[in-house]
Amino acid sequence: MNEELKTAFKKLSAVARWLFIGIWGPSIFSYRSSKFRHLLSEYYVSGGTENENSPSEIGRMIKAYKAEEYIGWDDLCLLEIAIIKQLKKSNLVLKEQHLRVQFRSITDTDRYLAYEQAVAELGDNNPGDDVLREQAIYLTHQLYWTYAVATKGHKIRSRASLLVTYVFVAILAHLLAISGPGANNPDPANPYSAYFLVFSVICFGAFGAYISFQRRMAVLRIQSEMYMAFLQLRSSYFDGLAALFSGALFALLFVVLWESETLKLLFNAQILDSVLPKVTKDPERECTHTITGFFACLQMDSLQDFSKLLVMSFFAGFAEKLVPDAIDRFVGKAKTKA
Repeated sequence: MNEELKTAFKKLSAVARWLFIGIWGPSIFSYRSSKFRHLLSEYYVSGGTENENSPSEIGRMIKAYKAEEYIGWDDLCLLEIAIIKQLKKSNLVLKEQHLRVQFRSITDTDRYLAYEQAVAELGDNNPGDDVLREQAIYLTHQLYWTYAVATKGHKIRSRASLLVTYVFVAILAHLLAISGPGANNPDPANPYSAYFLVFSVICFGAFGAYISFQRRMAVLRIQSEMYMAFLQLRSSYFDGLAALFSGALFALLFVVLWESETLKLLFNAQILDSVLPKVTKDPERECTHTITGFFACLQMDSLQDFSKLLVMSFFAGFAEKLVPDAIDRFVGKAKTKA
């Protein structure tokens, strides 16, 4: 019975992992597993003989891999060092050069120059096998330490991105709730106007951010070290999710800037009058000073004005720097006057 439960759990985990890959892309765990397979084949090609039954660290790693257990950067580092210890002179030279190029591509300039200087101080243009092997082992340790640090940084960044996204979702949900049906809407003749206005602005801001993100991804060219390129692509998943909500919030903020007439302090008033929609002002109706009342009072003069609002919401989400640049210009003018 325990074996059946264990088998069922493994199948469920495999399904969950594929669902996760479909949503968030390949995981770091799957990357390390594929890296381990590659290194293991290289280990056997170089003359390695140990397997999962061997009473050694390599045997333990192979057994853990076959059981789909955790494979860490330390394990990969030990396996690569085992490969280096078995290489002959010609292959060892290639390996050291390859590791050196990898190290140079991911480390800072001072750190790499320090390594080059240390190698130069050896004063040996044709180092022996032992020296080459020690250099390759040192570079391997440095590489995998950098991978471990980069992995930790990526996890912190992705968790922060998800946390901010959850906050965005909560803010937008609250804004829609207080503007939706049943809320304290100052326009009883049209109780859904605030809700649909907010919803339309949010959607077109998110549409603009989505298209902008897709255009950036289409021209993305990554030529960095393999694992760093993998982390950059994985980060794009979280960036894309956050972009949708930031585009929606930029669109809402644009509406506030427009209605407050702050934009006229920053841009040409005549151009703004022709581009921005006009709002009906009803002197007999007193709008409440609430977010619900604010959006309920934004009554468009015509379908054309409503279309202008949607277009500008789209641009606020698409041009990610439009709203932030407007705020920076406003702050800059305030500092100048101060």
